Amino acid sequence: MTHYLAKAYLTRASEINDSWNGTTKTADLQQVVTLSDEVISHHPLVANYDNLWSYTTADGANEKLPELILSAQFNASTLTTGGNQQHLYFLSTYDQLPQMKRNLAGGRPFSRLAPTYFVYDVFDHVNDSRFWKSFQTKSIVNNASGAVYKNGDMGIMYVVNTASDTRFAKTKNTDVIIYPKTGKTIPSVYVAYVADKVGLMADVRFPSLSKYMDGNRIDLSNIKGSRDVTLARSAETYLMVAEAKIRLAKAGGATYADALPYINVVRARAAYKTGENRAAYADGSARLYYYRSSRNPNFIHSGKFIL
Repeated sequence: MTHYLAKAYLTRASEINDSWNGTTKTADLQQVVTLSDEVISHHPLVANYDNLWSYTTADGANEKLPELILSAQFNASTLTTGGNQQHLYFLSTYDQLPQMKRNLAGGRPFSRLAPTYFVYDVFDHVNDSRFWKSFQTKSIVNNASGAVYKNGDMGIMYVVNTASDTRFAKTKNTDVIIYPKTGKTIPSVYVAYVADKVGLMADVRFPSLSKYMDGNRIDLSNIKGSRDVTLARSAETYLMVAEAKIRLAKAGGATYADALPYINVVRARAAYKTGENRAAYADGSARLYYYRSSRNPNFIHSGKFIL
């Protein structure tokens, strides 16, 4: 496929091959640009990043978006075996916490892969919507007990703040932080950066990666998923062109400004869209109420996920 041929040329032109690729590097980078432009012309980006992961049913509209170049395809047929099991691995064990139990929407949490702090910090949490559209930082109570909570109340919250935030004392907060919509404390709140420096992974709690969740399974314990696995999409192709342009500029065959249009298309798509409520994604309200009441988010090989 054209996308992968462009990636092969880009790999051959990499600095890791400088000991032998001198005679082919410039031509290879030019091929990356030509081939990638062809791919982009047939696979435009979807307007909203959230559309890529808004899965509801097998073979639905979400799996036929023009940005998708290649997918490993699955379906909901009961006659097939195995299925896509990605939905198991990126989930935190929400069902072990107070007022919670496993359900179909929350997924079956094998909890094999968790984001590192690098993942939390690499995003601009104010202007880049991709973090909040990729990670589940809130869960509602679904197993209420006692007189205080009822199903539908806020049950779990992960506050993904920054290292400069000094308003929190503890990583784990049980029935301390008030949820403003109900006036009740939240049973379980975990904060990324706090004074105790314990860290989220000490208790193996982290925001679940929602990209691979599969609520289309036949029951809450079934491991067989029906979502397609996205193998290539054109957002990567844009960045491949940008990298090739930068390398060509370094060699004197282009300018660095030539890369900007490709980068900026991806950056613009990452922004919040008109009509989107940022407050629905960000956890700022929880941090504010904590302060008032206490007076005090393809990476394993690059080290961005913990096995």
